[in-house]
Amino acid sequence: MWIRSQDKTVLKNCNEIHINNKEDNKELWCSENGLYYFLGAYLTGKRAFEVLDEIQDIIMNHGTGVSEEGTEGNMIYFNYVYEMPEK
Repeated sequence: MWIRSQDKTVLKNCNEIHINNKEDNKELWCSENGLYYFLGAYLTGKRAFEVLDEIQDIIMNHGTGVSEEGTEGNMIYFNYVYEMPEK
């Protein structure tokens, strides 16, 4: 799923998202091939999990960008960019 970081500097197709527990905030990171990309920071673990749950709901309801065959034999693509919400 394509995700735009909180500070708008990263646009990444994320397959894995992790919450990193910092002392003063909770950070969400996208990982790919051993590299990590910062997505956003939240003041509480509760808020970080709300954002993660929202991303999960979008994936569950809309897919991940995989194509599927349309009624006319055309390919239909789901293209969605999730923008990380502010703190």
